[in-house]
Amino acid sequence: MNDTLALLKEHRLQEVLDSLQPAFSDGSRWELNKEYTDICNTYRYLLDYFRQGTTDTERERVFTRLAGRVLLLSERLELEKRQGALSGFGIPSLWTVGDAAYTTQRLRSDAPITEKCLLLSDMTLSLLVVFDPLKIPVLCEAATSSIDEVAVRAVTAIDLMLRCGADRLPFYPDAATRLQLLFADSLFIDMLTDVELQLSHSLDTERIERQMRDEIIPAMLRSPMSPFNPPKHNQDKDADDASQQKKPTSPFSDDISMNPDWEDWLEKSGIEESLRELTELQMSGADVYMATFSQMKSYPFFNCVENWFRPFDPTNPAVSELFPADKEQEPTLQRFIMQSDTFCNSDKYSFCLAMNQFPSYQRDLLRDQISQQDEAMKEDLSETLRSAMALRKGKPTTRTLTRQYMQDLYRFFHLCPRRQNYINPFDSTFVHSTLQKLTDAVSLPAKSFFALAELDIQRKDYEGAGALFSHIIHYYPDQMDATLWQKAGYCHQMAGQYSEAIEALTMADVLRPSHAWTMLHLAQCHRSLGNHAQALEYYADVAKLKPDDLRILWQQARLLMKLNREEEALPLLQQLAYQEPESQKVLCTIIEAYLILRHNEQAAKYTDRMMMLTGIDFSFGELFTAACAYWQCGRRDEALTLFQHAVTQGAFDEQKAAKYGIPESNIPFLRDLVLSLT
Repeated sequence: MNDTLALLKEHRLQEVLDSLQPAFSDGSRWELNKEYTDICNTYRYLLDYFRQGTTDTERERVFTRLAGRVLLLSERLELEKRQGALSGFGIPSLWTVGDAAYTTQRLRSDAPITEKCLLLSDMTLSLLVVFDPLKIPVLCEAATSSIDEVAVRAVTAIDLMLRCGADRLPFYPDAATRLQLLFADSLFIDMLTDVELQLSHSLDTERIERQMRDEIIPAMLRSPMSPFNPPKHNQDKDADDASQQKKPTSPFSDDISMNPDWEDWLEKSGIEESLRELTELQMSGADVYMATFSQMKSYPFFNCVENWFRPFDPTNPAVSELFPADKEQEPTLQRFIMQSDTFCNSDKYSFCLAMNQFPSYQRDLLRDQISQQDEAMKEDLSETLRSAMALRKGKPTTRTLTRQYMQDLYRFFHLCPRRQNYINPFDSTFVHSTLQKLTDAVSLPAKSFFALAELDIQRKDYEGAGALFSHIIHYYPDQMDATLWQKAGYCHQMAGQYSEAIEALTMADVLRPSHAWTMLHLAQCHRSLGNHAQALEYYADVAKLKPDDLRILWQQARLLMKLNREEEALPLLQQLAYQEPESQKVLCTIIEAYLILRHNEQAAKYTDRMMMLTGIDFSFGELFTAACAYWQCGRRDEALTLFQHAVTQGAFDEQKAAKYGIPESNIPFLRDLVLSLT
């Protein structure tokens, strides 16, 4: 199908028709054969008019519609091959006009909300397999429904449909026009943005599960307050002592950190509130419970595919026993959880099905035990439950419904055995690779992309965030302020895209000149590209603003060394050695500078100082440099000892020996002497 689409985009319709001809040679597909013949005849007439030089203002329109019919014909042939692979709910299908009319009528009728929701989920699964333009007007109408549950599912279906097949829309102008009318609706755009944010959030689910399993829960178990880990005073003291003895981070490590000013920008922009709400919902909601509830999807209830998408209904026979009508006001645990916004529909059914495994007398016993608690606690608990349940009786927001439905979808596409028959819309590759199709079809507001980029930054997906910023820069350049240019540059830098990072950071520097963070990161990017002179200029500017920052001093010294400006580097290095007397990195660099300048006695002096450091594991480079310093001063035995230690970590470095002043004619003999002793 991708080949067919590519050919049609190039107006190569005749090639496509020729390629399809063998499928109709035996005449077994009467209806499809009739459609194919009609398309061929119509196109033949169009070409004949063209041959005659007839002016035809409808030529492009007719061609577009023929191409669309050919795409559908190809899809029908593909569905024939799939026949038997899927059946029932979610089967990929291409509608007739009658199918579209029937579904529209059901969605407009007084049919139960559950039926309408399942109709839309059924359409969604089908659209993930086969693009169907007849479903689009139905979805567009449903997306504006006054029933929020219906509207949310329709908007989600449209989002996924566009991600899968927006590049087909040009061949179906009627459907495209209907969508454009919908795109003018700000409420629709808001809901579509929520779907996109939740889709982006879903990429965190596996990481959160790992974090819960590998970090948070073990940390809780290790906590002195944990009932599984009673406090041991001696152990606590030992741990404190060990913590105090822990070696601090080197002051010369480069500072590639986020700009702390961004927190203020987030608060002022209004995005922070939206992100905080979504993040809190995720961290306290179903995604945290994914691992728990995934163990509860083996009940026969979930053998029916549509039940993965069924809105929760306490009157459903599978769970109704837990919700007796005569105890509707009783604040039981299951009622509180079922009315909570935290759990998606699928997980609510899982919880109830698990509760159903208890014999009725055990459930009654559990209720009795709860009711027999201390009177004060009972009153507090009852009041808390009643208050919470009263709040939950309010109508949930479309954002809440979107989150719950997307989590229902997530569970289906990760746990249901039938999931293999569909594209997984929660796969990170799909999420990133299909965004362009969506944005080509519908213009989301700039703030939507800012929020999506912020989520990518939080999950450290800097390549994804950089791509989003590139989109913003291309389509909404007027929306970029200094902070956003900084963020764009930071994401490109962290993704290793240093040229793009420099472009963005330079714009940030123009809008907010002499900002230390911007200049520091410009220096880092230039250094990474080997632009040592430019990097040195930026580090020098940062040093004026942060004269006491040893990291900046260190980077200046390193760059001066790379630029063969050892005389200028030495004062900086000596200043560093004064403030950090036990840094072997600084001492080794001073030795190297003196050797290059042929000040061998000074090099040996600092070598003595470096070798007196205790508890240090020297690298090959440090040992080799120190050995060369001793050798150049005639301290041959000490030099050979260090050379021997060095070559246990790496090969004898002849180029470095020559750089440090050892005559080239002597180097082969020195190398062999060292090798003979090891």
